[in-house]
Amino acid sequence: MIKTAKKYNLQFTGLSISNDILLQMPIWGHRGVNQGRFAKIRKKHGIKCLRENHKTTTVQSIIRIAQRATTVPGKPHRINPSGIGRKICGCPPCRRDRVELGCKHNGRCVEAAKALLDCLYPKWNPLTPRCDHCEYTTLEDEEQERIVDVGYDKETALTFDPSFRLTDFAHGFRIFASEE
Repeated sequence: MIKTAKKYNLQFTGLSISNDILLQMPIWGHRGVNQGRFAKIRKKHGIKCLRENHKTTTVQSIIRIAQRATTVPGKPHRINPSGIGRKICGCPPCRRDRVELGCKHNGRCVEAAKALLDCLYPKWNPLTPRCDHCEYTTLEDEEQERIVDVGYDKETALTFDPSFRLTDFAHGFRIFASEE
């Protein structure tokens, strides 16, 4: 199956991809990674720890770690607002990582997760604001209900749904795709 996928250049792509799908994407071997930037951080200790100790597999798991030491509006990082760069952070998630996962330097892992997110191109980064205007192209709820209620026959006029945002992971795979 992999041989056939390579032969026909199977790619995951879409004009506009929903944040739900972007969060589900695997982080290791991600299609939207800037290889030049990733080559610079690939050998960092934090990257190895994220993969081996933290067992991160998706973009969402990396975001969870990267945002750990950021200040949430009205709520600074728990217990230790300056957790970045410190070997022993006192917050519960960092403490759990040390005890249960064997992470020796939480600050490096947080910084490595941020660097990994910075390697993603804006189209593939769920933290980048979307400017594709898909929210303006969808049908109104009444129009969608009318299409479902009426059904389809040759005499019924169908309303074209101009929404092109990819919302199902399986619908994003294309064959004969360009490397883009």
